[in-house]
Amino acid sequence: MWAIFVCVGLRKGKPRYVSPVETRTVDDVVEACASGTRGLEMDLSEISVLARYASSGAALLLVASIFWVALKGRSWHPIRYRLWLLANGKNKVADEKVAKALQDETDLIAFRVHFVDVDSLHEAKKLIAWADAKHVSLSMLQACGDYFSSKKLALKDKLLPLKPVTGVVATIAGAGSCIAFMAVLGMATSSALYRFKDSGQWFFLAPHEARTLLGNQSSTLTDAACKASQGSAESSFTPEDRKALCEFFADPKLGAYVSNTVRQQRIALGSLLGVMLFGWVQIFGGLLRLRAAWRLKAHLEGEVVDRASA
Repeated sequence: MWAIFVCVGLRKGKPRYVSPVETRTVDDVVEACASGTRGLEMDLSEISVLARYASSGAALLLVASIFWVALKGRSWHPIRYRLWLLANGKNKVADEKVAKALQDETDLIAFRVHFVDVDSLHEAKKLIAWADAKHVSLSMLQACGDYFSSKKLALKDKLLPLKPVTGVVATIAGAGSCIAFMAVLGMATSSALYRFKDSGQWFFLAPHEARTLLGNQSSTLTDAACKASQGSAESSFTPEDRKALCEFFADPKLGAYVSNTVRQQRIALGSLLGVMLFGWVQIFGGLLRLRAAWRLKAHLEGEVVDRASA
């Protein structure tokens, strides 16, 4: 019998129509409507999980940004000032000297965050005047980092040679990229890496398969081969290792054990990637600061030559 039924839901914001459908019993229609309801529940649950993660990530990002400003500015004044405004409203400070002190502290922290780390607002104004006289932007001074002294208003006496340092950084980056690529591959695999103590053989172990670290088809041993009494066939594994692997495959707890090891390996490799990423940021940041220092040195020497010729 042909019949037209309408199942109204909110999945994807539209009613779900079952029209027309060939039905033999009412259960067919009920099942069709129930499937839409289950889909709606799955969609809503996924959206709620994503929204929870997104809100948590946004909150962590906001807190991290506030702490970064405090560390960069070497002061908790921005946080204390915001808390004061939250408690007292936008009422201005009546005393002019106190208001000026608060504004000076805000200006000093802003200069530290955007440009160069200085100890006082007077030092910041002195640095601005020097930069104007030398036709140097404050951003260039900020790019030099520790190579420029805001107190002496000069670069370090000796700078590392740029080309050799660039070559060393390129070598480290190449080696680090290879290690990172291998770590990513290790995280992507679902097999656990083990080593036989007696033979010293490294191998990947899955619930139904084992293969050597740098293996091919002949260096793979499967559960099926063990069950077919082919575990003693020629391969890269020693007879003792093959026997042990066949015993592993027969253990019903092998799958859980391998899964736990894979999870631990991924955590370790992820931590390694995080440390390497932090190291790369520091190394490349140091190279960029050195390049900026050499550019500033060339600019200042050019200023001296221009004044001498004038």
